[in-house]
Amino acid sequence: MLVIEIELGIIVLVMLGLVAVLVPVLIRVGRVAKESEHVLRQLNTELPFLFQEVRQLIQSGDRAAANARRVTAGVASFSDAIAGIGRTVTNVQVSIRRGAEAVLVGLGRNIKGGIAGARAAFRVIKRGTTFSLPRRDLLPRRDLRRSAYRRL
Repeated sequence: MLVIEIELGIIVLVMLGLVAVLVPVLIRVGRVAKESEHVLRQLNTELPFLFQEVRQLIQSGDRAAANARRVTAGVASFSDAIAGIGRTVTNVQVSIRRGAEAVLVGLGRNIKGGIAGARAAFRVIKRGTTFSLPRRDLLPRRDLRRSAYRRL
């Protein structure tokens, strides 16, 4: 019988060891389960609000992207308009340059003519000569019968 008592004693000691180890583990598991239940309840109440906030954030991001597209399109049309104004200004500058060149060339011709007239007048005043028409008898004669003016 002694052997059975020793075996029962060993079994009891192993059981006491298991109970001594398992009781604190089970207590800790119970606390973790309560905390996880508490967290899940909080998530259950907070998640719908979070999802709503995420939806609103996504919608506002979509609106911002649409506004950015509209602004980009507006900036593109504005830059096209500015480019058109730049081309118009360039065309006006070219026209003004050409007009100024034409005026200066015409003015130069008029000044040359004026200088030539002034020289001629100065020569007349200096020499004391007067202008006279050429004599008719020195002019070449034209046959009026063959003239183109006669045919009309």
